[in-house]
Amino acid sequence: RGDCDEKTAELLSGLHGKKIALFGTCGMGNDPAYYQKVIDRVKTWIPEDNEYMDAFLCQGKMPIQVRRRYEEMAKSGQNTEQIQAMIRNFDRAMLHPDRADEAAAADFAVQVWKRIGS
Repeated sequence: RGDCDEKTAELLSGLHGKKIALFGTCGMGNDPAYYQKVIDRVKTWIPEDNEYMDAFLCQGKMPIQVRRRYEEMAKSGQNTEQIQAMIRNFDRAMLHPDRADEAAAADFAVQVWKRIGS
């Protein structure tokens, strides 16, 4: 929902003197600008005495309750185009993370590891 969950926030807040790379999934569409907003929110949980390395997000699944909520919203007849786009995004998200996402995450990890080692 635009930020990390409570357990992750607690974990990040308790880290000190570490090199931190973030990775995760995000149910909302493959939108780099939105992903950056999420990353910026999550980064606020990292204490300043850590070294933030980078972040990786890809699309991920959402709970079925989200689709049901969208379907209920569609019944209202308002914002039909936007709601249908949200339902299409939900359906696409069910296929993620996929092999391409996994490969991109692995590439990200290798690049961060190289930076840490240098």
